[in-house]
Amino acid sequence: MSSRQPPNTSAVDVVEIINSLPNITLPNDMSKEIALNLLQDLLPGQFQEVIFRYPINEAQLSQNVPQTTRAIEVIQLAIQTEGESLLKLLNTIYRVAPHLRRSN
Repeated sequence: MSSRQPPNTSAVDVVEIINSLPNITLPNDMSKEIALNLLQDLLPGQFQEVIFRYPINEAQLSQNVPQTTRAIEVIQLAIQTEGESLLKLLNTIYRVAPHLRRSN
């Protein structure tokens, strides 16, 4: 099974397809890449809302650092919390910024 996507399929489409199937998870590297891209695309207020809605202790995140640094920390904590799929984190991002579902 190849990890390549068909040319007309976005990463977000792949997540939506996998979300609709029972007991399917994304490979860790793909999930991390998608999550990082989405977190980087969020406005600062949206990023804060994701941190609020997702079960992360904000005190575990660095302060006064670029959003990308905090995004990486969120992903690392999410992997510890939910494992490799990151589907809960991805769903939280899509809940806060539903417009990102189709933009990638």
